[in-house]
Amino acid sequence: MSQAEKRYFSVTNGQSGRDKAYYLIFKEIDKMEFYDEQLLLKNLKKHGAKVSQLHVAKYNLNQLLLKSLRSFHENNSTDQTLFALMAEASLLKGKGLYLQSLKRLGVAKKMAYKFERNLQVLDILNKEVFLKLTLNIQFEDGDLKAIYSEIDQVEKAIKYETAYRKLWHQAFSWYRTRNKPRDEESLSQLQEFSNHPLLHVEPADLSFEAKLNFFSIHAIL
Repeated sequence: MSQAEKRYFSVTNGQSGRDKAYYLIFKEIDKMEFYDEQLLLKNLKKHGAKVSQLHVAKYNLNQLLLKSLRSFHENNSTDQTLFALMAEASLLKGKGLYLQSLKRLGVAKKMAYKFERNLQVLDILNKEVFLKLTLNIQFEDGDLKAIYSEIDQVEKAIKYETAYRKLWHQAFSWYRTRNKPRDEESLSQLQEFSNHPLLHVEPADLSFEAKLNFFSIHAIL
């Protein structure tokens, strides 16, 4: 598995419940250069993980890994499909087929919302407004206000995604140099980073990407 695939699996399966035990097995095996079942059992016991039948647990772990990989790569194919839908909408608009273009954007928007592709959602919303105005579609009272309220919500989500992505990059940069001696200024910066308000609020209403970075930061701090 690539590092990105491992990180995706860790965040989606390592938080609580039964899946956490499987995650511990995954984590311990991943540390090994060569598989050692006795060492694995010893380390699991150290972590308090109760595994009565290891062969069953490993089978269930394998199923979770396959499910995680399918989900991870489904997201990649989602981007390709969205790109194709947006390209079709642009082509139709260029030929003056505004209504058909609007319909393609509707399909793309539904998909972009489902998979939390907020940058694409924002682009689609703005294109929809332009096309509706071009088609002289009459907006009822409050319609434009509702559309721009929707745009504001998406822009807010993008803002948080960007903020958590930036924090993750900083955290990972420090993590890579964790074994190097630190001076007082560096330690002070790390402490200031650890106290960042976004790292001390449960991101319940955030997108998956923002949550992924939130939990990844806490995993290495």
